[in-house]
Amino acid sequence: RKVLSRDARYLATEPKLKTVKTMIDFDNLMTGPLFGFSGASEYYREASSVRRLKNISIPTLALSAKDDPVSGDLCVPYTEAQHNPHVYLSSTTHGGHLGWFGQTGPRWFATVIAKYLDAYLATVDLSKEPVQQPSDTNDFFKDGKFQVKTAGIVSKPLN
Repeated sequence: RKVLSRDARYLATEPKLKTVKTMIDFDNLMTGPLFGFSGASEYYREASSVRRLKNISIPTLALSAKDDPVSGDLCVPYTEAQHNPHVYLSSTTHGGHLGWFGQTGPRWFATVIAKYLDAYLATVDLSKEPVQQPSDTNDFFKDGKFQVKTAGIVSKPLN
C-alpha cells in the first residue's frame, strides 16, 4: 500500500476498494488500469499464454494446478498446448497458485522439473555441433530430428 499510494491512479481508486467482491472486480478496478489496460478482460487477454503457445519452438514444460484460485482449470489452454509438439503441459489436481505442496508440507514441483530435464537431456545428441537458429519454422526439422540451439547442443524430439 505504501508503494502503491505514490501512484495517483491508486489513490483515485482506493476508496472504491470496499466495493470489490470478486477477483474480476479487483482486476477491473486496480490490476488492469495500474498496468495500462482498460480493465480485467484486456488484462486477461494480454497476460494469457494462449496466443503465445503456438510460437514456442523449444521443448517447454508448463505446470498448472486445477485448484489454483487465481487461474484455475478453466483458464488452462489444453487445446493449444496439444497442438504444439514442443509444449508439455502437466495439470495437477492439487497445487494451488504456485504452491505444489505435498501432503506432508514440502513442495514437490522441483522433483517433477528435474525429471523432465533428465528426460530432455537423455534425448540430446551431444556429439553434434549446434545449428544456427532457423529463419523459417520448416528449418527446425533436419534429418528427422528437431533442431534447436540450446547451450551448444542439438536436441532430438522428446517422446
